[in-house]
Amino acid sequence: MLNRFLVIILILFASNLYPEGRPTPFLDQELEQLSFYMGYLIGRDHAKNSYGFPIKFEKLAEGMKAGIAGDFVQGKEELVPLIKRMQKSIVEKQTAYNLQEAESYLKALVTNQPSLVEDESSKLFYLVKQEGNGLEVQGQPWLHFKMSEWKEGELHLIYSTYEDKGEPLQVDLEAVVPGFLRGVQGMRVGEERTIYVHPDLAFGLGKLDIAPNRLIVFDVLACPTQ
Repeated sequence: MLNRFLVIILILFASNLYPEGRPTPFLDQELEQLSFYMGYLIGRDHAKNSYGFPIKFEKLAEGMKAGIAGDFVQGKEELVPLIKRMQKSIVEKQTAYNLQEAESYLKALVTNQPSLVEDESSKLFYLVKQEGNGLEVQGQPWLHFKMSEWKEGELHLIYSTYEDKGEPLQVDLEAVVPGFLRGVQGMRVGEERTIYVHPDLAFGLGKLDIAPNRLIVFDVLACPTQ
């Protein structure tokens, strides 16, 4: 939320609100518009990140006034257990929501992709985008791959060998998530697959800055030995 306000400040400066170095007073209407928009951003952040956690708006407004005025607030330490309980509740809701989102995506995928291969019921699928005729992938193969996560209705790129090194990466198949290992089994050099991995076979309850129960998609190209 703090970053939101920093962005607003930068926008205000970049918009030349103070032409020729002379402060220009704000009209009441302008202050109302700006105040409303700041409140709107706070509300959008809450809706996006709180997963429905309840809030009393009159108390929120009181707290904002106290913070803007720099008032001393007593009893903050007593709120630590409450904050931890709130955080736990938010994480639990996020985890359940992500799982529902992942499983809904996979169900829609099965319906819309007739060429999809199901490796494990409802949890691991792959699509052969290009056939290969080289050696079979095993051990520590050289692979080009992209890893993306499904969130908020679209895929978000996490990592790509194309953008990182610009060349294939030698991957230790004993060190990858189960869904990746099983998804590349049977691939031959030259083959390209898209692998759809349920959270249970990916990062589970979260790892490597990936939120809990995210569906992971791998685009993999098996490359010749370097």
